[in-house]
Amino acid sequence: VASPSQPIIITDRIERLLVAGTGLDYAQASAIVEETLSAAPRAVSADDLRLSFPTREIDFQQIAAPAGLAALAWA
Repeated sequence: VASPSQPIIITDRIERLLVAGTGLDYAQASAIVEETLSAAPRAVSADDLRLSFPTREIDFQQIAAPAGLAALAWA
């Protein structure tokens, strides 16, 4: 327990965050993350990962969400 003269230091922090789902667009999700964490989020696109899909029918966001969850589980 900290005394009144000593500040409380919190060492736990969020290092990674995955925002996935429907109902929020990028601007809304970014605003929520930035307000909550005081840090600007960085969205990842297929080009960032050098992924090239053979057809437009494959949506990167549908692949990225479960892949991101799996990656977080193994980190």
